[in-house]
Amino acid sequence: MNETTNEEEVLLLRRKLDLLLRTGKMLMESAADTNRIERNMKRVAAYLGIPEEKLHIDIRWTMLMVNVSDERHSFSKFQKCENHGINMETISKISKLSWRAIEQDYSLDKYEEELERIARQKRNYTPYIVAVCTGFACGGFCKLFGGDWIAFLITAICTFVGFRTRARCIEFGINVYMSIAISAFLCTCLAYAFSFSGWSSTPYHPLLACALYIVPGVPLINFVDDMIDNHLLVALRVLPIP
Repeated sequence: MNETTNEEEVLLLRRKLDLLLRTGKMLMESAADTNRIERNMKRVAAYLGIPEEKLHIDIRWTMLMVNVSDERHSFSKFQKCENHGINMETISKISKLSWRAIEQDYSLDKYEEELERIARQKRNYTPYIVAVCTGFACGGFCKLFGGDWIAFLITAICTFVGFRTRARCIEFGINVYMSIAISAFLCTCLAYAFSFSGWSSTPYHPLLACALYIVPGVPLINFVDDMIDNHLLVALRVLPIP
């Protein structure tokens, strides 16, 4: 009887750790900063009934590690993080779910169901809408630099091409840094080709603005935040997020 009880407890603990790691993975892959990931994982652990003094969490860019240990036992699990991106809605919903799970005393099945619903949710904007808006944003920079409206349009077109090229390269499994280099090279070459068209009175302004989409806004904020909070290893790896 004792062996059966111990086996059931181990299986239950493994499931709890799986849910805890799944939560952390979704946060990491949605570009949450390290403090937020750790804070949410500890909150979920409290909901799961895992004492904080027995819980040990190690957060890395590509790997999450969780250990639960007491005087007699030690259980460790690892979770790979690969599909990094930016999804603020996922971060917000997971944070709200962790509070709701505590307040309403969710069962494990209910929590897992809610977590899966968040994971399956569609993004608010399609990749092509994001690419078009990114093109207009870089076109706006071109205008700020003193370009005319034709230069604005050329910048938007070149940025759209470069942005989608980077996305495709990443989908094909090309290294993130190489994807950025390929897309930046392509869009600047395209902007240079447009400079010979004679359409714009400021033909070289698109060369300055068309590759500004490679500047990582959210990752830079996370970098500064993680460096200040002494999460140095994670901070140095967040910059290449697409």
